[in-house]
Amino acid sequence: LPPAAGAAEEVLRSATLHVPELVAAGVDVQACLAKRGFLLAPQAEAADASNLPDQQRAGSAAATGNGKHSSGNSSGGGVELFYDAVVVGSGAGGGVTAALLAAAGIRVLVLEKAGWVRRQDMSWLEGQAHAEMYEQAGFLTTDDGGINVLAGATLGGGTKINWTASLRTPEHVRREWAAAPHGLGALGPDSHAFSAALDAVCSRLGVAAGTRMSGPNARLLQGLQQLGVHGEELPRNCLSTRCSAYCNFGCRSGHKQSSDVTWLVDAVRLGAHVLTGVEAQRVLLGQAGSTEAGREAQAHPRSQQATGVLALSAARITPGAATASLQQLQLTVHAPLVVASCGSIHTPALLLRSGITAGGNVGRHLRLHPATGVIGFFEPTAEQTAAGQGAVEMYQGVSMGAFSRAAAGWQEGGYGAMVSVPAAHPGLLAAICPDSSPGALKQMMLHLRNGAGCVVFARDSGSGSVSIDGVGWPVISYWPDNTTQKHLLEVGSGMCGCSGALARNAANCTPAAVLLSGLEVFQLLLLLCASCCCAVLAFALYVCCRPALAVALYAQPTATGCATAFRHTVSTVSVLGVPLPLRAHDPALLCVCFPLCRWRWRCRASSSLCVRWLRQAPSASWFPTTA
Repeated sequence: LPPAAGAAEEVLRSATLHVPELVAAGVDVQACLAKRGFLLAPQAEAADASNLPDQQRAGSAAATGNGKHSSGNSSGGGVELFYDAVVVGSGAGGGVTAALLAAAGIRVLVLEKAGWVRRQDMSWLEGQAHAEMYEQAGFLTTDDGGINVLAGATLGGGTKINWTASLRTPEHVRREWAAAPHGLGALGPDSHAFSAALDAVCSRLGVAAGTRMSGPNARLLQGLQQLGVHGEELPRNCLSTRCSAYCNFGCRSGHKQSSDVTWLVDAVRLGAHVLTGVEAQRVLLGQAGSTEAGREAQAHPRSQQATGVLALSAARITPGAATASLQQLQLTVHAPLVVASCGSIHTPALLLRSGITAGGNVGRHLRLHPATGVIGFFEPTAEQTAAGQGAVEMYQGVSMGAFSRAAAGWQEGGYGAMVSVPAAHPGLLAAICPDSSPGALKQMMLHLRNGAGCVVFARDSGSGSVSIDGVGWPVISYWPDNTTQKHLLEVGSGMCGCSGALARNAANCTPAAVLLSGLEVFQLLLLLCASCCCAVLAFALYVCCRPALAVALYAQPTATGCATAFRHTVSTVSVLGVPLPLRAHDPALLCVCFPLCRWRWRCRASSSLCVRWLRQAPSASWFPTTA
């Protein structure tokens, strides 16, 4: 354990409150906030106006001066707080922003809609980790179920559960940003300020190479060397040269330099406060340019300006707590500076709920870096077999430690595909591995210790969008364009033979056929129900056919437990007496990145109804995570 890790966690704890837990316990939230030093009244003196952006200086007086405030379109009630800046989101963007604003002497409040999972509470079990630290417990998908989107939902955001790869913004990307039509010269390759910013971030996060390679990473580098193409070690924001392989479930050792052990700690040391379990509903808006100084300061005059955020406490409470409550507390944060930094999915949703469209551009141009995966199986040596070891041991050591940009096309603009090694654990692998039959899936899972996985991810040349539904939930519309699909297929197929791996995914199948395995009876039945707008029947099929398999896998963190689960669950499901082939990547579990066969829900209204029910349903024994 790094000596500073424990101290950093205590610093963050001193200024962090989980609001839903207080509400569930019947505590006077306002009194508790006051006791912990949160700002519940307008301050007599505002922060130095010179530290605020020009267009926000006029609003500072409205929020903090002379004991008056502008409530915007707040509905009133609940708890009111008064800060110079409110940062919505605590991940890679929100953490850095909060630290820099606090360093400038600005009073900062950070809002995080999820909870804070401390190191001592990390179980490293797939089901529990997904429920506690992933957006929708890892089941966030596009509107048609074509792509699964893995995103962080915890204090620290995606930095808490990512794979620690830390690449600087490539030169070709910076050139594209600086050129027309973007014209962002301040981010171009000649910008010393932006280069210095990258240096500062990498320094604070301890980005470095020198990590001890795991079995899959070593196999990847060996195969790339044999092919005579580029392959090198990835720099990582981890202080240890060894890794537990559980980075995607949170770092219990404290070596991983996520936002909650770096930037947020810096912000708190400089006076910032953090509220978890609080979701921003909308940005409060007031009339812009209410003073002559404000009108002169605005470089881009607007009719409205942000005056704060209206938020609600979440219904869930800290994992492991004995009580639960559906009560929600409204919080109104008055602040002349509002930073929306809640990710590429929830940031546009927040702005759209607030009536902010930026000429129709909010929510457009979504990129996801779509990915697919390939698993190669190797024969263990006699010594490994005698010692009870696998040929690769994919569950041990660093996950994303090596990569190749041989097919990335960096010299031609970077719209190609890169190859690396993913974090691979039984439950998620069962969801994404194609197979020709339930028996083939069983055999594949039994031999995972001999497998080495590769992830192929592309810089997408196309784009999607984020909109909101009738209740304000984000709706993701996305599918990779033909060029992106071509890159993924070509590189994925080529990786099947890398380093002499034995392709045992499916008998007598070419690599492309393995990746393009088609639908089976369960998917067809569910699609038929959806196309007939029969959401109830579709959901009933889901309940019957989405069985013990996922529950057993999520409860078994080891390869041995995975094998045991498969021996007792595969090929045992029937509906109305008709046996059905059980596939793990059904429309409920989906694929970690995307299935290359585009099976789509035919009726979006029906699938949306099911998804919305799942979001609101209580936890049940047949569902491995909190819905």
